[in-house]
Amino acid sequence: MTAANSGADDARELEERVARIRRVSPASMTLGDALALLLGPRPAPEPAVRRAILMRSDCPMDARVAAFADADAGVRAFAVGTAGTPIDAVLTMADDPDWQVRLEVAKRPDCATSVLARLAADPDSYVSRAALSNPGVSVQVLIRVLVAGTSRADSRLVALNEALNPRKLAGDLVAANEIGALELLGRDDLPAALVGAFADPGRPVAVRLAALAHARCPVRALSRAATGDPDASVRACAVGSSRCPAAAVLAASSDPEPRVRERAATSSLARPETLAGMVERDPDPSVRCAAVLNPRCLPAAVDAACEDPDVVLQAAVSKAATPLGRFNALVTMAGMPRSPRREAAGPGRRLAAMPAAARTGSSHRHWVHEVALATSRRTARKSWRWIASQPLELLHPDDLQEIVARKVSGALCDERPCVRAAVARLPDVSVEALVALASDPDPEVRRLVTERILAASGSGTR
Repeated sequence: MTAANSGADDARELEERVARIRRVSPASMTLGDALALLLGPRPAPEPAVRRAILMRSDCPMDARVAAFADADAGVRAFAVGTAGTPIDAVLTMADDPDWQVRLEVAKRPDCATSVLARLAADPDSYVSRAALSNPGVSVQVLIRVLVAGTSRADSRLVALNEALNPRKLAGDLVAANEIGALELLGRDDLPAALVGAFADPGRPVAVRLAALAHARCPVRALSRAATGDPDASVRACAVGSSRCPAAAVLAASSDPEPRVRERAATSSLARPETLAGMVERDPDPSVRCAAVLNPRCLPAAVDAACEDPDVVLQAAVSKAATPLGRFNALVTMAGMPRSPRREAAGPGRRLAAMPAAARTGSSHRHWVHEVALATSRRTARKSWRWIASQPLELLHPDDLQEIVARKVSGALCDERPCVRAAVARLPDVSVEALVALASDPDPEVRRLVTERILAASGSGTR
């Protein structure tokens, strides 16, 4: 049999089924004949035909109740779910062996509370979730689901139920297990006392983290977790909160775990002198980097970090760094080992690694000074007044770059940011020019200088 013949047979069979269903409609068959096909000794063999009879507007209620004994589960479920079927008869089907029938019972808005409580524990998830979503389900059933916490989907469904009032039921909800507590913490209307109870050290780590991240977590709970929680990830989470007390942040700056100290170094409540001490004495580079990038860090500490090879990149881009500090950062990066990528690129870069013999003391600075002087030995074949008088929209970017390369000193003082940005893009720009542009008032120029510094180090950002 070909695919075309099979498709034609399927279409023909569907047309015949539709015709049989239409034959039992009120316009084509009397009610008596239809009920005989539904409940008689020789009922209609197709369940679809029997369901069509139940859909007739003149089908009596006793006939629908009698259909509860139908051999087909779909017919029984249809009869149970039909609006107007007496609820007393519907409740007798709560123990039907087929899940479709029990599902229709659980969906009934007038279903008894006791029956809903039994169906909420049904082994079939469709039935149990339909019972939990029913407006008539009792609050105690909802609490029982959260306390048991056997299913994340059921717990989420219950936690979002509007009938669950966390303020009135806080005493019962505090007993929720890990799954139930995590779903409850997704609500914004939890009382602060309940959130604080979930942050207790006796709770699982995942629950404590969710509680500390909640908007209504008490300050006392944050302070307790930041200084006394046994888990380092929980202490770091508490310290990273914007509502963590300054005293707790100060105590966390000396925590034995580096990730906790790093969170303390990024806090907006960290003291400037504490940050300076972390930059100077902390043994972990990630902590020193975080402290240098904190806007509250003292400029003197940032400048000192410009000579630290581990944090020089972060110190160079810090807003607190002075021009002298950025110059020291260039000196530090010039003496750092070249990366494999820069080694493959060859000595074409102006900010190449310095000779090994000149990496200490005054020889170091002298070498950097020579690099700066080599770039400034240029002659301008055109007057700078020529480019200053040209509208920028008439200048090709390549022409602008070429002329700027011949007159760096004039371009550095130009009032137009795009001209100063062209200086920052020069492939052989001097160290002195980069130092001058590092404090440029235009953010785009400063960004280009930062990229040059990072590219010169060959290591990228952390």
